[in-house]
Amino acid sequence: MLLPAQSGTGPADLCRYLGRFRRTQERRRRHAAGAGDGGSGFDKNTSAFSGRITKHKGTSLSFYHASDGRERYDLIYVDGSHRSDDVIVDAVNCFRMLTDGGILIFDDYFWTYYEAELENPASAINAFLRMKRHRLEILSFDYQLIVRKRPGGARREQA
Repeated sequence: MLLPAQSGTGPADLCRYLGRFRRTQERRRRHAAGAGDGGSGFDKNTSAFSGRITKHKGTSLSFYHASDGRERYDLIYVDGSHRSDDVIVDAVNCFRMLTDGGILIFDDYFWTYYEAELENPASAINAFLRMKRHRLEILSFDYQLIVRKRPGGARREQA
């Protein structure tokens, strides 16, 4: 979920949501185990805002490639693929699209589905936090990790 940056004239959209809207192998396994299908209730859960939400059907990578590079968002909620290589791509691209002072929320930080620990979201999120540590302020650290993007483009060097 991405909330467009405020332009001063009021947002045309409440948010933009991108999703595959189909079951991945991971979701099929969870659904078969009785965990439900996380995406099945999206339209119902957001029906009150249906005129203000734009859905982008496809992968996050296809969304980034289709973007003109100028779109900025005040809030981005990352809850896509849980594979660490996909999570790091989402983190870096979302950070680029986030306004200074914007909020980035990673869902499922402690989620463990894959046997190899490095395949799960936390390893990618931790790498991203180390990479951008000078530009991030951690606001909440729980199953959802919430950070704020600090202003300034140049990284401060350690003495």
